[in-house]
Amino acid sequence: MTRDALLAHATTLTGSGFSRLPVSPADHVDGLAPSIVVEPPTVEILARTLAWASSSGLAVVLRGGGSRDRWGRT
Repeated sequence: MTRDALLAHATTLTGSGFSRLPVSPADHVDGLAPSIVVEPPTVEILARTLAWASSSGLAVVLRGGGSRDRWGRT
């Protein structure tokens, strides 16, 4: 599935403004850019998004605000 297709499907799950392409190094995980960034606005939408990712075989990295993203890394 292309990034555009992933983004389109994620947007149908989350609504407009909660799914996007990665735009900065702050979106990277361990130096790698994700295919898309999804920020579900509710627990219910988070659950639907995770179910879709699981059924589609997509990897998921849960991330909070990113203020402690170096914890545990040496």
